[in-house]
Amino acid sequence: MKKSVLGFLQAFIVALLAVPALAAGPDAGLYDPLPPEGSVFIRYINASSDTASKPVGANGKSSEYAKPGDVTPYFVAPEGKTEIGFGDIKLSQDTVSGKFYTVVWTGGETLQVIEDPANDNRAKSQVLFYNIASDEAVTLKTVDGKVEVIAATEKGKVGSRQINPVKVAFTVYKGETKLADVGEQSLERGMSYSAVLLPDSKVVWARSITNTTR
Repeated sequence: MKKSVLGFLQAFIVALLAVPALAAGPDAGLYDPLPPEGSVFIRYINASSDTASKPVGANGKSSEYAKPGDVTPYFVAPEGKTEIGFGDIKLSQDTVSGKFYTVVWTGGETLQVIEDPANDNRAKSQVLFYNIASDEAVTLKTVDGKVEVIAATEKGKVGSRQINPVKVAFTVYKGETKLADVGEQSLERGMSYSAVLLPDSKVVWARSITNTTR
């Protein structure tokens, strides 16, 4: 009897000691740290025909290399006057705390900075649609063309819409003409996604991610 009681107590103590480790969960330590107060969030799209990858970053700090067709994660920078770099090109941009910005390079010596719409309804998914290439306005629709997801968007602009989480196939239309398929995508609650129309009617689909470690 004493042996069974002792065995039970030993097992109970081992279980108690294991609780803190289990409570931490398998993802403990895997999440990026929270950004400092007064941060802005900047990502980069390489929409050029250049074959080389370009270093991108802000305030002289390189965050990543972006090759043609890349949509990078958002990186953190201090608010205020921000020097944005894309390869050898530099641009001074006024930024506001808490805002998200997308920097687009299509080649040449200029950069375009687009302020991204806020994702203010965490119960829904947000879809952003960037027209980087078409001189005419283009529309993001369901693949059958029956449902307009994001209205006609002019070149260099971004349109947005918050929709219920769903699995859906998107297509880019120019008027009634199908321009490019995006493919079937699964949208999750509270997440933001981007469809980017690049030259040659190529569409890049990207899930918005924030990297606070670089």
